[in-house]
Amino acid sequence: MVAVHDSKESWERLRGETLGPGLQETEDSSEGPPEETTIEVDVFGHA
Repeated sequence: MVAVHDSKESWERLRGETLGPGLQETEDSSEGPPEETTIEVDVFGHA
């Protein structure tokens, strides 16, 4: 999955309140949480 958010806080809220509980219901708990990679993007101009 790829997700783009305007702030780290926005991502953490979605992950904690929506994705986390949903994944806990569907995943094998012995596997642990999915691997997460974060890439920060700076926008220098607008079209």
